[in-house]
Amino acid sequence: MLNLFEPRFPRQERAQLTAAQRDALVAAVEHGYYRIPRDIALEDLADSLGISRQAASERLRRGIEQLVTTVLIEPENV
Repeated sequence: MLNLFEPRFPRQERAQLTAAQRDALVAAVEHGYYRIPRDIALEDLADSLGISRQAASERLRRGIEQLVTTVLIEPENV
């Protein structure tokens, strides 16, 4: 079983998020976007970041994909 608290890869090999992806992901967590039910709608999150709804959606999706691919998926399965 994978222990999420102990990274499998050295720091330099972990997910390489863009600053924009990191900012969007951090803001999403801080504003409760991932809570059930959500505390903030995507459009409101986008407004808080000063970007369009589509740009916010793309940053979140690409950032999450990068994190999952790097941290949770074995390299040979990518």
